[in-house]
Amino acid sequence: MPNKKELNSEQQKLFNELKKLSKRANQRIVRLEREFGKDTWATKKLRDKLATEPLQAWTKTGRVKVNKSMTITQMKATIKATQQFLNSKTSTKRGIKQVRKTTIKQLAKSLGTDEEDLTDEEAETLYDMLSDDYVTDILKYIPASDFWALIEDAKESGDNEQSFISRISDYIDFGNDVDMRNKLIMIFEKYVK
Repeated sequence: MPNKKELNSEQQKLFNELKKLSKRANQRIVRLEREFGKDTWATKKLRDKLATEPLQAWTKTGRVKVNKSMTITQMKATIKATQQFLNSKTSTKRGIKQVRKTTIKQLAKSLGTDEEDLTDEEAETLYDMLSDDYVTDILKYIPASDFWALIEDAKESGDNEQSFISRISDYIDFGNDVDMRNKLIMIFEKYVK
């Protein structure tokens, strides 16, 4: 029989906390999936944090993964991300409904459209987009409603990365700013492609 990994007291304490938190988070994820389908707002953020290369604390079935072979750093990072998820307003059914309602109301106002014209999926995408740091940097130069229209146009036109960057550069002049170009590539990959 293979030896089970022995944990020192600090590791055992972290492991126990992580087990408890992951159980709560996974139960909540299941409830959210039943109500809203896979990849709800806060779940997506949690997945993005935990599925990264150094952590790999996300299962193929979309749950928080826990195992004794995790390092102390991995356990701490997973605990932190899981706590943020559990404290997030959009990790509860009520929270998602409230945020969705206020988001749709605010977005409809800023986009100059009727609330009924925005689907839940569009509201979620816009909410995610407006909370991404690299998008908020771009929104310093382009009003949110115009930016959303540019993204919709890019999708409808089937823009590739270069044509999308070109479309945005017609709107704002960023010259040879490599940082801005990289942000646009990330936006293209996440929202247009």
